[in-house]
Amino acid sequence: MALNEDRDFVMADELTYVGPAGLGKGTMLGTHDQLLLMPVEIVQVSGYRHYRTETKTWSLEGKDPGEMIRNFVSEDGVSTSDLNGMMKDIAAQMNGAVLHDLSQMRRLKVKNSLFSRGIYLNKKDSNVGWTGYPLKKQDAVAFQEFYRGHPAAQQ
Repeated sequence: MALNEDRDFVMADELTYVGPAGLGKGTMLGTHDQLLLMPVEIVQVSGYRHYRTETKTWSLEGKDPGEMIRNFVSEDGVSTSDLNGMMKDIAAQMNGAVLHDLSQMRRLKVKNSLFSRGIYLNKKDSNVGWTGYPLKKQDAVAFQEFYRGHPAAQQ
């Protein structure tokens, strides 16, 4: 049986990527154990007087990362441990991908308000050290529902 979105995993296909590769479009994939941020398309600007832009795109097996992941999870016999293993492989091979082990997070918040919308992670009990990723409204709702009751989630 295939994995079920919103029960076994949650995904945001068109989010604003903010990570080591720069700023642009990205995809985020979450399970109850891990959260993976992947770049899809980044526009890099260089130069001092004469600006030059370069668009860099990423793919997995020749496909958009979101499409490839959806194809993988729709196959029969794929388990969440298979998905977690694939997430680790992607993070190791894709330059700019960021993988968070949620078992190491002390606090996890998903906010969906006018002034703050995204997922926020912290390895500390203090208010210092938060890492946040913006989400669109419909994605924030899905992530909020998925991570409700997670051990690190703030009530």
